[in-house]
Amino acid sequence: MPQTHEGMTIVEGSVADAALVSRLFFDFKPSHVIHSAASYKDPNDWIEDARVNVEGAVNVARRR
Repeated sequence: MPQTHEGMTIVEGSVADAALVSRLFFDFKPSHVIHSAASYKDPNDWIEDARVNVEGAVNVARRR
């Protein structure tokens, strides 16, 4: 069970999902965003890690 904190909403998804990122910007109207999706989950699937990092950064930058 995920931890909950007052004033925090946990959203599961991928920063590489442009529709999700767009919806979250619309719903939450953040004044600041920290993209910290950099991960290295599977050494045999570095393409997916690169996609999440690069495409995710583009998705966040487009919303600002």
